[in-house]
Amino acid sequence: MAVLVGTFSGLTRFDGNRFETFSLAEGLANSFINALYETRDGAIWAGTRGGLARFQAGRFRIWRTEDGLKHDSVRALTEDAEGLLWIGTAEGVQRFDGERFLDFPAEADPPQATVNDIVTAQDGTIWLATSQGAHRYEAGRFQSFTKDHGLPDNRVLAIHSSPDGTLWFGTAQGLAVFDGSTLQRLPLPFEVKAEVRSIATGVDQVKWIGTAKGLV
Repeated sequence: MAVLVGTFSGLTRFDGNRFETFSLAEGLANSFINALYETRDGAIWAGTRGGLARFQAGRFRIWRTEDGLKHDSVRALTEDAEGLLWIGTAEGVQRFDGERFLDFPAEADPPQATVNDIVTAQDGTIWLATSQGAHRYEAGRFQSFTKDHGLPDNRVLAIHSSPDGTLWFGTAQGLAVFDGSTLQRLPLPFEVKAEVRSIATGVDQVKWIGTAKGLV
């Protein structure tokens, strides 16, 4: 099994013995990788600063704004239960069915903001971390969560869906957890609040928090 790493200089694959790097020369849209996601068909999708790239059967295919992409800076990716690829960009979110980009109707109230992260929760709902709060997509509509609902800050940088069903939010001013009904702020071991940029659950169910001041 190979490990793929997105860097500022392209996509790197490690097969256990050697590293192989793919960049502009190999057909990548842009060398600055913001996001990586493997869909259930085995394709590797890369969100870059210069478009959306799919790596499959040893080749890249690229989509940009002229192909219907909302913005060339693709920052987050996930796949939903229907097999649609969700694409978070610097100017909002859209879906892709393999052939067409699908925009949301106005009545769905999609966020018009920079999307920093997207996750598919344990219950199948889609959550977005944006520059204007967190947003849940369910039953054809988006619901917003902001400081008024308990987030430490409206600039949400990361979302993590925990195996126990809780949602963890990393913001520009700290950490919060959502149990399905209540948002609760969680203190960090720093004198001042710090940006939380990534969240993961270990095999022992312990949470690992990546911040601007180190790993917690």
